[in-house]
Amino acid sequence: MKLVSADLAYANPNANIDETILKEWREVPNPITDTQYVRTLTNLTQQFSIFNPKGLRETYWVATYKLDLAFTSFVKDVFYEEVVAILDAEALVPAATLQVITEPQLAAMQSNGGNPLGLSAQSGPLLLLNLNMMWMSSADDARILEANRRIVERTVEESKRRRLGSDFLYMNYASQFQDVIESYGSSNEAKLRAVAKLYDPTGVFQRLVPGGFKLGD
Repeated sequence: MKLVSADLAYANPNANIDETILKEWREVPNPITDTQYVRTLTNLTQQFSIFNPKGLRETYWVATYKLDLAFTSFVKDVFYEEVVAILDAEALVPAATLQVITEPQLAAMQSNGGNPLGLSAQSGPLLLLNLNMMWMSSADDARILEANRRIVERTVEESKRRRLGSDFLYMNYASQFQDVIESYGSSNEAKLRAVAKLYDPTGVFQRLVPGGFKLGD
C-alpha cells in the first residue's frame, strides 16, 4: 500500500491561522487521518513514535537536488521501483522523506558569518531526499542497503543529466557509505581542518567520540 504523509508545521500556536498559509494542504480531499492542531513538542514526539516501531534495524541515506516538480515525481517513481525487490523483507518499513530548502532559508544561513555547508541563496531552492528504512533480520541487510544505494545513484545521475544536481549531503540523514564533509567543497573542508587543528590539536574529538562523520587524517 502506497501512502503519502505531510508533516506540516506553523510556529504560531494559533488554531485559527490564516487559511492562505496551509490552504492547499487543507484542500486535499479525503485524508486517511488529519492531526492538525496546536500541540506541545512532547505530544508531537509521541505521535511520531507511533509510526516508528522499536527494535528494528535501520538505515538512512541522503541526496540533494535543485527543486523541480517533474524531477520530484521522478524521485518518487524510482523509490517505488527499487522497493519492489525488497518488499518481502520481514517488518519492512520503507520511506522516502522529501524536504525543501528554500531560498530565504539559504540566505539566512549567511547570517553571523555563514557556515561550511557550501550553500548559498543562488544554490536553491533545493529538494532534500532522506531515505529511511527499517526491517527485522540481518539476513536482509545487504539487499536493503543495495536498494537504497541504487535509489541514490539513479536519482543523482538523472539530476545531473537534467542539470539539477547538487553535491550537498545533509549530515543528519547520511549513511556510513556517503562522504558528507567532502560534499561541502574542498575550501570548506580545509577550513574545518584548520579549525580542528587550532581547537583540538591532539584530535580528541576525532579519536574518542564514537560514531558520526570525522575529518580523518
